[in-house]
Amino acid sequence: MRHSSRGFSLIDVLVTLAVVALLIGVLVPGMHQAKETARRIVCSSNERQIGLAIAMYADDSRQH
Repeated sequence: MRHSSRGFSLIDVLVTLAVVALLIGVLVPGMHQAKETARRIVCSSNERQIGLAIAMYADDSRQH
């Protein structure tokens, strides 16, 4: 009689964990760079909006 195990072996689990850890190690620096780029874009947009608000206020003040 033949008995087959359908579960994962310890080696399977360890290899899977190693692959996941490697992928996380590769992706984290890229995520940090993307987050920093997004922060810079938001800051630049905020500065532009402030500049437009000041220009609109100044233009409105001259007309009154």
